[in-house]
Amino acid sequence: MKKVNVKNLKFGINNTVVIAFAIVIVLMLNIVMVLLEEKVPKFKIDLTQSGVTKIGKETKEVLKRLDEGDCDIVLTYLKGTHDPIKKVTDVLEQYDAYSKNVEYEVVNYHRDPVFLNSYGIRNDANIDDGVLVATKDKKKARLINASDMELSYQNSTVFMLENLLTNAIGVVSKEGQMKVCFTTGHGEIIEGGTTEDGSQNSGMMLVALMRNENTGVYQYDISTGKIPEGIDLVVILSPVNDFTQEEIDNLDDYLSEGGSVAVSLPSAIALPRLEKYLDTAWGVKVHNDLVNETDHQSRFDESGIYFYAHKGEHEMVKDIDGRVIASFMKRLTLEKVGDIEADVLLTTSESALSMPVEDNTISKDNITKGKAELAYLLEKPLMGSFENTAKLIVTSGEALWGVTRENVTNYDAIVSNSLLEKSFGNADFVMNMLSYVYGEEIQSIYVPVKTRQVSVLAMSQSAANAMSKLLGFVLPLMVLLAGVIVWLKRRNK
Repeated sequence: MKKVNVKNLKFGINNTVVIAFAIVIVLMLNIVMVLLEEKVPKFKIDLTQSGVTKIGKETKEVLKRLDEGDCDIVLTYLKGTHDPIKKVTDVLEQYDAYSKNVEYEVVNYHRDPVFLNSYGIRNDANIDDGVLVATKDKKKARLINASDMELSYQNSTVFMLENLLTNAIGVVSKEGQMKVCFTTGHGEIIEGGTTEDGSQNSGMMLVALMRNENTGVYQYDISTGKIPEGIDLVVILSPVNDFTQEEIDNLDDYLSEGGSVAVSLPSAIALPRLEKYLDTAWGVKVHNDLVNETDHQSRFDESGIYFYAHKGEHEMVKDIDGRVIASFMKRLTLEKVGDIEADVLLTTSESALSMPVEDNTISKDNITKGKAELAYLLEKPLMGSFENTAKLIVTSGEALWGVTRENVTNYDAIVSNSLLEKSFGNADFVMNMLSYVYGEEIQSIYVPVKTRQVSVLAMSQSAANAMSKLLGFVLPLMVLLAGVIVWLKRRNK
């Protein structure tokens, strides 16, 4: 009978125990992490590149401010006929975890139609997997539909839930609401809301930005009469047809009563009556020029038609984050009229060219070089006192508002998306404008969207060769050497 090698047996048993112990530790750690994620959402692990289901620092700041007040928010997942979507509930649980003033619940609204009625939502509305953001007293609520949570584009999917949730919390937790009225009836960008192919126009993104900041947005045809009471700002967004004298009188009456008007002039289109009113009543002269930027530091593209505007010293623009993109701008000039105070908000560089446009073609004659003014803020005192003023904001193109009439080029598409990109200052320009008119800060809540996309890891040939050698030769050689060393040590014992 072969004698049992006690040393080898003991060594084998020790190895088996160590391996078994390591496996048990790994399994226990896995169980602990799963339980920890379920009980403490703050510890959820998200390995996606953009952290799809992890809330960001911007949201945490909003929740921190919410905890400093006394407004309680309830996030309700509207369950349909199937189980809740985990990536949505993962996000909702984190809001609950990071704020003592936020509660999270799941409601099967099919079984509880009264629940919908209490928020003014129709019983036949198809809102499966939507999220209702509401104050606990049910006085203010905002519904996020499941179809709005994800947007697909080429090979990527944009997960919008955190952006929508955080802005909705900001809206329902605020007191009071600014009211903005867009004029209609003159081919303004805001009219219709959709383009010929059925997609939303960029004006709808502007409306969404305002509504996300607790701003009431309305449309009104001023040919039907005077502007309704309670409107804080009237916006004329790039009309293509001129205003009648009666409509201009309605605007002037509204301003004379302490109202505020913002005019965005269209490019390459003359509006004689409206431009005459701006000139005679306010001193703003509109030139039928096309501004071209030659300063390479200010250019956005090689043509110089798309460029970054230079900010003035007024509080409305001097602290804007990001650069304000502009395109197809007219040149404005200003003359003093009465006791109106005026500030230049945005300009070109000193190297810009202003090229006259005649019959829709650019004239090579009378081109002027120098700084062109693009946006003004004017205030007219009422009853001889600046305690109450009429405010007029004039911009020489709609791009400053982050909108375009048509997406003809890739650069137009970039302008249309500038309200969503923090690197641009167009959203801040719009929100600062609203804040100044309203008389109190309307803070823009910017939450970066999360993108899930298939990406390829690019590797140079030299890096690929080095990796091949490491995996094919170096690591196997190190394992072999380690084995030889262990064998030699055991052999000598």
